[in-house]
Amino acid sequence: MDSQANERHIFEVSVVLYQNYRRRYPTFGAREWVIGYSKSLKGAEKLMNDEIFRNDTKSMYCFYIREKCIEKNLHHTLGNGRLSERVYDINGHLLDKRMISWNDAYEGRDPKNIHFSCGDIVEAYNSNNQSVTLGFIMELPPTKEEINKQNAKYSSLENPPTGEYYHDASDDCYMFMTDDSGNHVHLDALYIFKPHFPIPKPTFERLKRQYRRYLEKYADKYFHKPLTDDELQWLQMHKVDIKRQ
Repeated sequence: MDSQANERHIFEVSVVLYQNYRRRYPTFGAREWVIGYSKSLKGAEKLMNDEIFRNDTKSMYCFYIREKCIEKNLHHTLGNGRLSERVYDINGHLLDKRMISWNDAYEGRDPKNIHFSCGDIVEAYNSNNQSVTLGFIMELPPTKEEINKQNAKYSSLENPPTGEYYHDASDDCYMFMTDDSGNHVHLDALYIFKPHFPIPKPTFERLKRQYRRYLEKYADKYFHKPLTDDELQWLQMHKVDIKRQ
């Protein structure tokens, strides 16, 4: 989207703050606050940088700048009317962005813009629960090539299922799990972060062990998904003997 001033668009600036002094894994509190609005991206970034300059960044987790259409009822619009979205670290450095509206077709990510791998231990920010949780990644956002292949597959059918191969911004997500129970969530790619704090060794070993169990037991049984070459390589690196499915 054009970052210049536009009366129909507005840039909303939010800061995510820790909600308690003791931040212990696997979960700690974090809450988002709107700090201002601007008609341009440049102005929004200035608001963010002013907030960083004036306050103690030790209480800050990250920043979001969301471009929204002000001619809609944002609370009753897909994606709350978001036209683009950016996430920044506490020093104002851009971490990731998505430059499409939630009403546009999602075409997939370039592999170079997928910042994590399956098996990575990460933090997931959940704005609804006002929390950050430590867990591991099970699946990545689809790439442009993967979406193109899926679209070609469905369009080649004589009677393609209606809407089956349409993708929107909600598909720009990672599959995230906190244990080996099989329960998982699909989280927006802009809400996944590298761990901010040292991970206690028992917690680190537990999550690696549970990801291994997911690969051994759940990937095919519950998600009906054969293991990928990367997942098989991960198992081999961790000395787990499993036959190719």
